[in-house]
Parts: sequence; C-alpha cells; structure tokens
Amino acid sequence: MVNNRTTIDIELKEDPKNLQEVVVNVGYSTMRKSDLTGSVSSVKADAFENSVPTTLDQALQGRVAGMSITQNSGVPGGGSSIQIRGVNSINSSNEPIYVVDGVIINGRTGDNDRNAIASINPNDIESIEVLKDASAAAIYGAQGANGVILITMKKGKVGKPVINFNTKVGLQELPRRVDVMNLREYAQHHNDYSDVLGYGRRLDFSRPEALGEGTDWQKTMFRVAPMQTYDLSLRGGMQNSNYSLSVGHLNQNGIIYGSGYKRTTVRLSVDNSIGSQLRMGATINVSQDKQNTAVSSWSVLGNALFQTPAIPVYNADGTFGGPTSEFDANNLGFSNPLAIATLNTRDRENVIARGNIY
Repeated sequence: MVNNRTTIDIELKEDPKNLQEVVVNVGYSTMRKSDLTGSVSSVKADAFENSVPTTLDQALQGRVAGMSITQNSGVPGGGSSIQIRGVNSINSSNEPIYVVDGVIINGRTGDNDRNAIASINPNDIESIEVLKDASAAAIYGAQGANGVILITMKKGKVGKPVINFNTKVGLQELPRRVDVMNLREYAQHHNDYSDVLGYGRRLDFSRPEALGEGTDWQKTMFRVAPMQTYDLSLRGGMQNSNYSLSVGHLNQNGIIYGSGYKRTTVRLSVDNSIGSQLRMGATINVSQDKQNTAVSSWSVLGNALFQTPAIPVYNADGTFGGPTSEFDANNLGFSNPLAIATLNTRDRENVIARGNIY
C-alpha cells in the first residue's frame, strides 16, 4: 500500500533527452545518436580488458557485427585480413583504413607476416568506432570505400595525477597435433611401398616391429611459449589542460622455434584550452617492434609435418641430422626443420613515429 491506496495508476512517458545525450564519433565530429543515419559500431576499451590481445585486430575479433577478421599467418605480430560487409574494393584492396587520433593509416598488410597496425598498443585505446557504409566514403573519399576504423586513444582527465601499472603473463601452447606415423608405422609403410614399386627394402626396416617411436618432429618443433606485457601510464590534468604519458612493452615468443615478436611503445598526449574559443594540443606516438619470421619464410612447419621419423634431430657428433639419398630415398628432399629454425635468421624491425598537432 502507498498512502493507504490499494490501486496505483502509472503512466510512462518517453524522455527524448536520454537519446540526445548519446554521442558517437563519426570521423569529422561527434553527433547525437538520434541524428545519425549511417551504420556505426562502437567498442569500448573495457570490452577487451580481460583478454590479452597483442594487436588491435585481435582485440576486434568477434566484437563488431558485419566485420570479418581472418588471421593470415600464425607468426606472432603477423597480419590479418579485415573485411567490413563483404568484399567491395575499388582501390586494389579490401582492407579498411585506420584513423588513429586523426592520423590515417593504410590497412594493407603487405604480406602474411606484416601487420600495419601491430605498432598500436591495445592498452592505450579508449574506444573504437567502425564506419561501415557510405558515410565513411563521404568523409574519407575513395580510401574509405572499404570502411573506416576510428581509434580514439586514452587522454588525461581533470584531477590529481594517476599512475597505473599493468602487467600480464601467460603461456601459449599448441592445443592439438596432427596425427602422423611413428617410426614403426613408417617402416611398414615404406616396405609396402617398396614392394609395390619393385624397389629393394631398406635393411634397417627389415623388422618394423622392433623399432622405436622415432623422431616426433611436432614435439621437437613446438614449445610452451611465454608471453609478457608491461604497461605504465601517468594521466591527469587541471581545469584548462590535461596530459597523458604511457609506456608499454610486449614480448611474445612463438609456439614454434624461430618465431617471436617484441614491441615497445611510448605515447604522449597534451590538451590545453585557452579561453572559451581556442583549444590546442598535440599527440606523439613512437613504437619499435621486432619480428622473427624465419618460420614462414623457410617452410619450417611444412618440413616438420612431412619429414620422416627415421631422421634424427641430431647426429652422434652433435651436428644436426638430415636426409641423404642413402638414408631415405623417398624423403622428397625435406630438411631438418629445427636446423632451419635455428640456423636461419630473418628479422623485421620497424621504428614508427606518428604525430598530430591541432
């Protein structure tokens, strides 16, 4: 009972002010949600705070309707292909462009290993807006024909300086291996193969049941790989100005020997208001990353799957084992994958600086 009344009449009325308060970033300005006619998807930073994305494309996976993200390579820091609402290219690429605090980054990955946005630290991102339709082309022209991903980085806020330190440590491993023959099974297969073609049998394969397991190349090549991220930030501000300084470091070892990725980022942002009509500021982003791509360049994984278990990882003298025509005539020339991953070095190192003054 309310005020001794057993019957209460309730009438609901819409409040248009609630809709007017919602704003979205559309590239050239912010707009009220009620005035927005184009299709825009928003992703806030807290959506991927509990995950460990090493690059921006990983942070976006599964969070935007109509966006398809395909990882082109398993190499740490490798590229991904992103399509928004299908394939519709007019500029020799199906990739969207990225706009980071007003600076445009071409979304072309170049090849399977290269990632145009790997230098962006996901922990510095405040929000992401995805422009999906003609509104993107109206703002950015032909380069925005495949969509635009607007990235707003974190800035300082009015208040006392706040220092944040965040670290994450994890382990990566291969969830499942491809089922291949061990040495006994391979020896029996080799004998049957030789009998059909009329070749002579190998002497060391005369009794397959007496042989051991042989070399498990997948077990040899794959490892439990650690990954660490460290992020330190200082943010604060006064009534007419705010500042943000952040430093991040990522060290990711690949689960296969010969792969890895390291990234160090430094970002500084300053905003000042001079009177009621003038606002000015600057943003500087500097990143250095180093990527080991010997795995994909030298077919290490392919050699690990096709190499026979009869080939030892190491010879008796400590050198790497390898196929010879006398040792395995049907080896088809596959090499020792661990030797390839260990002896070959192919590093890609980038230093990138982006700035915006307004």
